[in-house]
Parts: sequence; C-alpha cells; structure tokens
Amino acid sequence: MTIQVIHVPRRSIPRRLSLGEIDFAVDIPLLANTQLIHGKLMSDQQVCVIGQHHLLADKVQLTLEDYLDMTHILVSSRPRGGGLVDIELGKVGFSRRIAVRLQHYQSAFHMIEQTNLALTAPLQLSRMYNCRTFPLPFEAPNLELQLYWHISADQTAVSKWLREQIFSVI
Repeated sequence: MTIQVIHVPRRSIPRRLSLGEIDFAVDIPLLANTQLIHGKLMSDQQVCVIGQHHLLADKVQLTLEDYLDMTHILVSSRPRGGGLVDIELGKVGFSRRIAVRLQHYQSAFHMIEQTNLALTAPLQLSRMYNCRTFPLPFEAPNLELQLYWHISADQTAVSKWLREQIFSVI
C-alpha cells in the first residue's frame, strides 16, 4: 500500500472521490453531498499560541484587546477569506490583523518561534511544540475534522479496513 497526501480544492473533492482519483478526504464538516459518507476524526478546542519569547508570554491570560492587538498568522488552504475564528469575531463586530497566511500549521509553529506573531490553532497540536498557549478570550467553535469517502467505496473491504485503521490512530 502506498499513501500519498495531497491538497485537493474543496469544491473538487466530491468529483475526485466519485472518480476514484482519491480514496479519502479530510476536511471540516462543510461537504454536503448525498454521494459522500463521513465520520468525525477529531474535535479540538482552539487556542491562541505565541512563542516563548513573545512580549505577552508572561501574561496569565489574554484579554480580547490583547488578542486583537496582536498580529496573526492564519492557517487555511483557501487563498482568501478568514477562518472560523474570524467568522466568530465578525459576529460581534471585531476583526484581527492577519499578516501571514499559510497552508500548514507546522510552518506557522516554526514562524511563531522566531517572531512576535500569534497563531490560533488546535490545543492538541500546540502541545507538540515549545510555545505558550492561552484560551481564546471569546467564544469560538471547536475545530472539527471529518474523514470523507464516496458511497461506492463504503462496503469495499479495503476501504473499510483502511478507515478502521485511520479512526483507530486518530
């Protein structure tokens, strides 16, 4: 078995799964398609992450003003627009300053080690890095990831076996 991880634009996921070009997709729970089946991979609290040397690293907790005054990294596979946190901030009339947009968290965690930028990331992921984390100073939904597959693969032995392996590891 060979595993390849590739980026696929969200809008093409249903077609690529139906054609068998990809076997699975991992995404937030936004794909509504009767030809796709999904299962929850994970749900994790989002936190504000900064480097150990950051000007606010010694604080006990962040205020909303602190959070909004920081300059942020946004991790998103989309070329524009905000993330879940930006949607929640917008609901209450606020926005944050995003200076850097990246597609992967690993790059973002390395960047906060060297800068005074802030990152909003899943708590479990942030525990893998030497960084300072704070609860978000506003209500925000957990970050959820779903595993998607095409209905035609639902009962195939290989697909069932691999899904079981993926879910057991996560």
